[in-house]
Amino acid sequence: MDQDTAIEAFAALAHPTRLSVFKLLVQHVPDGVPALTIAERLDKPMIIGAVIMVITGFILYFAIPVRTTQSIWFRIKVVLLIAAAINAFLFRARMRESADSWD
Repeated sequence: MDQDTAIEAFAALAHPTRLSVFKLLVQHVPDGVPALTIAERLDKPMIIGAVIMVITGFILYFAIPVRTTQSIWFRIKVVLLIAAAINAFLFRARMRESADSWD
């Protein structure tokens, strides 16, 4: 692997969550790490992120309700917030249902 390829590969780890998953995988190199362990570690940040998105949407709306209601960008944000929250909670529910079959 040349230097440029290595730099591009490790640049993908420049996010705290990705880096923590990578560290977890490296710590368990000989045996591997169960998928359930990774999913459980990512579960809490995913839910916290969804809650933060909803809270910021409400704060923006209550700060300037008339202007935000009329803004097409705010409407798009609300639709995306709803879609992201539904996706996060459905993913979490399905993950918990099928966790026994992973390992």
